Amino acid sequence: MDIRNALQAATRESHQALDQHPVIVGLVRGDLSPGTYTALLAEYHGWFQGWETSVRQIHPDVVDELGAFRFGKSDWLASDLSRLGQPPASARSDVRAPAEVAGLAGALYVIEGSTLGGAALVRAGAGFPAGADRFYRGYGERTGPAWREMVEWLERTVDHARLDLARHQAARVFAEFHAMVNRAAAGVAKRETAV
Repeated sequence: MDIRNALQAATRESHQALDQHPVIVGLVRGDLSPGTYTALLAEYHGWFQGWETSVRQIHPDVVDELGAFRFGKSDWLASDLSRLGQPPASARSDVRAPAEVAGLAGALYVIEGSTLGGAALVRAGAGFPAGADRFYRGYGERTGPAWREMVEWLERTVDHARLDLARHQAARVFAEFHAMVNRAAAGVAKRETAV
């Protein structure tokens, strides 16, 4: 079994649960409220700022090897938030990249794989509030090739002895994404009931 397939199998249920979350379903349908969308992007922005800073500090060699372009998603999110009339969120200080490269690889499997989902959303054409779609456009025409390069790196980097660490970190990132989606939905619901 190759590493990508092993990570896919290990995270299948988490991936499906995230895809079926009402916020993500609303995003796919194009009927997610602007408030929920803004809250979601703010959650993502704080997380990605903390994550990207941590990766650059702990794994500068990996950033160089994979390309710094992969570690600028917080800039995309700041652009989208600006388009929605919102300031950037503060970086989360509790977000840290794993110290071991195999763990980082598991996390990157989820993060980089999400660019494929974002590209599918853009192609579906359901639209985004205020046209704030920079984060979901990802690498544009380069998304497919960037993913294939990531998979090649995963296969070179993670051996079967370190696969459990990669699986654990992939599951952890899916759990983080699910928590962010939940917080975005709960925060908007709380504000709406207070009005």
